[in-house]
Amino acid sequence: MPDLLLTAQNVRGHIHLVIGSCALANARCNNSLRVGAIPKIIAPTGAELESSGLAIRVLDGEVEWIRKDLREIEADDLRTHGREGMDGFVDAVFVTVRGETAERISKLCRRLRIPVNVVDAPELCTFTLLSTHSDGPLQIGITTSGNGCKLALRIRREIASSLPQKLGVAVERLGRVRSRIWDEDHRGEEKDDDDSDAAAQKSTFNRLVSESDKSMAKTRRMRWLSQICEYWPLTRLAAITEAEIDTILQSSASTIPAASDSIKSTIDGSTASTHQEPGTELQPPSKPDVILAGSGPGSPFLLTLATYRAMQTASLILADKLVPRAILDLIPRRTAIHIARKFPGNADAAQAELLSLGLEALQRGQTVLRLKQGDPYIYGRGGEEYIFFSEKGYTPIVLPGITSALSAPLFATIPATQRAVADQVVVCTGTGRKGAAPDPPGYIPTQTVVFLMALHRLPELIASLLSRLEKSAYTPYPADTPCAVIERASCHDQRVIRSTLQYICGAVDEVGSRPPGLLIVGWSCYVLVRPASRRWVVEEGFGGLGRLSEGGILGVTLMVGMLATFRSMAPLARADWGDYVSFAERLREKADKEGVDLLLVDTGDRIEGNGLYDASDPKGLYTYEIFKEQQIDIICTGNHELYRQNASENEFLKTVPNFRGNYIASNVDIFDPKTGNRVPLAPRFKKFTTKNQGIRVLAFGFLFDFTGNANNTVVQFVADTIKEAWFQDAIRERDLDLFLIAGHVPLRSKEFNAIFKAIREVQWDTPIQFFGGHSHIRDYFRYDSNAFGLESGRYMETVGFASITGLSTGGKSNSPSEGAPIKSWPLVSSKSNRRYIDNNLYSYYHHTALDSKSFHTPHGLNISAQISAARKALKLDSRFGCAPLDLWTNRAPFPSKQSIYTWLQDQVFPDTVYDAGRGKIPRLFIINTGALRFDIFQGPFTIDTTFTISPFNNKLQYIKYVPYEAANALLTTLNRDTDPQASNARELGAKLPVALKTLQSQSARSSFKWPFSLGEKQQLILSNEDPPSSPGYTTVDDLGSDGDDTIHSPIYFYTVPYFIQSQIDFPKTTTAAREQNVDPEYVDIVFVDFIQPSILLALKFLGVEYHAVTDVQAYMGGVTIVSLIAQWNQRSPHIGPIRANVGMPTIKKTVTGERLVISRFDEKNAFFLGVESQGLRLWYQPPAAPEPLPVGHSLATTTPYSVPPNPFQISLHTLSTIILRLVGLLGNPFKNLFPLHR
Repeated sequence: MPDLLLTAQNVRGHIHLVIGSCALANARCNNSLRVGAIPKIIAPTGAELESSGLAIRVLDGEVEWIRKDLREIEADDLRTHGREGMDGFVDAVFVTVRGETAERISKLCRRLRIPVNVVDAPELCTFTLLSTHSDGPLQIGITTSGNGCKLALRIRREIASSLPQKLGVAVERLGRVRSRIWDEDHRGEEKDDDDSDAAAQKSTFNRLVSESDKSMAKTRRMRWLSQICEYWPLTRLAAITEAEIDTILQSSASTIPAASDSIKSTIDGSTASTHQEPGTELQPPSKPDVILAGSGPGSPFLLTLATYRAMQTASLILADKLVPRAILDLIPRRTAIHIARKFPGNADAAQAELLSLGLEALQRGQTVLRLKQGDPYIYGRGGEEYIFFSEKGYTPIVLPGITSALSAPLFATIPATQRAVADQVVVCTGTGRKGAAPDPPGYIPTQTVVFLMALHRLPELIASLLSRLEKSAYTPYPADTPCAVIERASCHDQRVIRSTLQYICGAVDEVGSRPPGLLIVGWSCYVLVRPASRRWVVEEGFGGLGRLSEGGILGVTLMVGMLATFRSMAPLARADWGDYVSFAERLREKADKEGVDLLLVDTGDRIEGNGLYDASDPKGLYTYEIFKEQQIDIICTGNHELYRQNASENEFLKTVPNFRGNYIASNVDIFDPKTGNRVPLAPRFKKFTTKNQGIRVLAFGFLFDFTGNANNTVVQFVADTIKEAWFQDAIRERDLDLFLIAGHVPLRSKEFNAIFKAIREVQWDTPIQFFGGHSHIRDYFRYDSNAFGLESGRYMETVGFASITGLSTGGKSNSPSEGAPIKSWPLVSSKSNRRYIDNNLYSYYHHTALDSKSFHTPHGLNISAQISAARKALKLDSRFGCAPLDLWTNRAPFPSKQSIYTWLQDQVFPDTVYDAGRGKIPRLFIINTGALRFDIFQGPFTIDTTFTISPFNNKLQYIKYVPYEAANALLTTLNRDTDPQASNARELGAKLPVALKTLQSQSARSSFKWPFSLGEKQQLILSNEDPPSSPGYTTVDDLGSDGDDTIHSPIYFYTVPYFIQSQIDFPKTTTAAREQNVDPEYVDIVFVDFIQPSILLALKFLGVEYHAVTDVQAYMGGVTIVSLIAQWNQRSPHIGPIRANVGMPTIKKTVTGERLVISRFDEKNAFFLGVESQGLRLWYQPPAAPEPLPVGHSLATTTPYSVPPNPFQISLHTLSTIILRLVGLLGNPFKNLFPLHR
């Protein structure tokens, strides 16, 4: 098929004739309607409309059905059903049938010069339809010229997925600006005829504008707009605001002010700024640095390590407009960026603006990086800037860059020197100060001359080279001297134009400009590549660095954490989100130094379950801003993000944009809150190349088959997703080194197994790395010799680490070896390829080889400060009371003293579950154990504790007067699948309705058996104790028992029932042995609303039927479980036991949690001084006590004589007075004790 001319047509009101009634005909009609055309179909009278959508459109009158046998279609049909303005001719014909009919209709259309498209027959078409991506006014069309529609779809998806969100909005906004400039500056003039989508960039695009050139000055604002569209990164253009546009227009109307307030408020080109709460600012360094650094010719591979590190640590980056997007993308999102506005005509003013912004930042104590293209001292004004800052008292640090003067010829296959051809190289500029044209060097046959900053005045430069100047020493260049223009060297869109001085201007004028570029002149241009006899040759593209890999031995390292909280909750987890950010940044430094790649992967459930998220109004007021500060490479959703509509909308509107193209949602859609359209929550997949080793990765992000999501989201089952064309096309990608599957999915699940099998059907040996979540366990699973999966525990207790070796990269391969050691910087032991790292500072210090003074980065410290400020604002540390002891969800058997469920069942609920309207009617209170998410630790019970142990806002409900015979069997019915003690469990389970089993599984907490045995030969890594005494995770997975980074004594986990029950206010009878409950005739059933379906279904199974609308009512005004626990702790301040030796004069100190107890006992007197949640209190045991206090006695539960009726709170001043009197009374019993403190 010949080359096609691609056009975009306005077809509003056109008549499109569609031949046929199949599903494709419906698609053609839909496309026509979408763009405002009027579709008509021709099909026989009895034809079946295969698409229900087409039938509806015909009935609604949107599509006219011309009933006619397709074999009878004649020329009159094509010239009678069209518009009047077209003399009845139709505007286009779409043939959806094949065979002779299609050929005949195509001939009729060609004869009448009517555009025609025939399905699957390119030779019969006069036009072809493009695979299009539409985003408002932005439309991108792809065609394979009839060689493969599926491939066109694939290419379109790849291109669309690489574009920033809201780019269409920016296109529309910039279009309005262009119209506004034209109306204001060029009213009455004819518009530029080459300012179109198809026009190449003019060779005069960067033409110098002098102050005296009035004609060029008049077009200043339009030229500025063109420069912004050319040089700003697309991500920056997509985020441009109306206010920034106004600033640009105002500034471009005249010379740029040095650093106006309006400019500082918008900072053109900035990608982020770090937000700090008042009072949390970090102290500035004593001597801020200004760094002048070169970014090289364009490829991020050619950055120096020193410049890259400066980019990661700078507070403000002042970048040249020519620094390409690939390098700007390496700058952390938190860092403010100002892109120089050195557009034609304002270079000096823009330079003054940069210097002013840099100086102001230095005076604020910030580190400033002046990021230049190439090398800062090769025509980069580096010397001028060095002098400027030095005179202001800030001596710059200067970092070299690879100059394009020497590297661009190399990338164009031109050796700057060559024996017998070129023995000297001259680098000079084509533009002098104030735009003056410097005198070029004369012709020397063995000399290579490189002209920088010359393409905008190329005709003048070439003319001066070819002409004899008045200076007698100057020798002009022969017209046939070889030369080359090299543009965007080392970037993917590099272009080389090879010619001679005679023709080079014509070549550039024809193909247009693609800055930045340079001109190289000399016979060295012909050494390795000599063009054919044509006047010029244009070479497009660059692929010289994408396949680099150090020695072909690769070490990819990936990290994953199921990060639900920002503060440590358990002894295993004592690092916050800021510490985690510091850890990742230090590891990235280490990885970059050694030339390996580090990726951070997050697998969801980032919200709920902590006060920092749940306590704010709206929820997540602080956490979204805090969480986005971590640089995460692949991120996906969990189920918690989808429970509620507002949470899923926040994910779509906040988290997805915060992580730009790194958020993936392969099987989750959302109804866009702005348009109501169903759209993917985020891109379906991502293909990228790692920066250090060039590993080509295809990543997906899945959620398990979740059904509890809010109605505004759709979770497609994984088995259905992997059958879709986009997924099948994606996994057939051959230009690939690694599949990375992130998911909120257990490793040993049917979902991941289905994905693994689908990939292996088409890619039998490509490595696959899974990262899982949801089941809250540490696990490493082997799918086959080239496919593994890592799961990193629960919440923020664990940071999982996996290393992958033996990958191919860019087509070069090393033989993979299962469990092969990681190359370089072994964060893990060489005998293992995964590690479960306890989330605490000791682990972080260990793996970074740093300490408390050197570990924390300024960024991490700032985040920790933000967390502290947010906690203070939310009063998360305000106390209700004190928990009497550690209470476990599944680390203690049920029932037992340390089981949280025993404590709730026997103490909390009987004391708190009471509705005044129901009085003391006997009641059974039932909850699902899954309502408690986390353990309670001995010590202060705070507002934060309430959100940590249960993030759910489920309210209390009740059903009144349920026959006790049925109510008594309710708990057994609900638990029958899991209660090993029930003698009739198997029989009852067989009778249980399937629906109830489903409800049970959804309402209950996950039950799993934790691996906890230790191998005898396990190496002690971070513990010096033998045996280790610190309890913690001891994991056994598919690679053995050496995955835990820190060796702990085992934590044992126990199975708990799905539901528990408290009997409250039952009538009692007293026997000689004990007091016991008496069965009432009726009881109230009280429960949380989440398990209402299970309660109603189980009661129905037991023979009593109730209805949610008529029989279920709110109880206690709809309070929550957490509020009951907080209420109980507030009423019952527990301060722990007093321990002493009876009859022995002794002083004892007991430290529990945050409580310090000092007690003094003898046979006559007992003093008790306690520090607890409600202040400092003193109790005095009077001498009249009938007997000494026994060992282990607790004042909180002792007999009445030992607790004063009104224990008095005391101030610190009063406390000191009391201590002095105690010293006088008892001697000095406190002299050996450490100071009392809260």
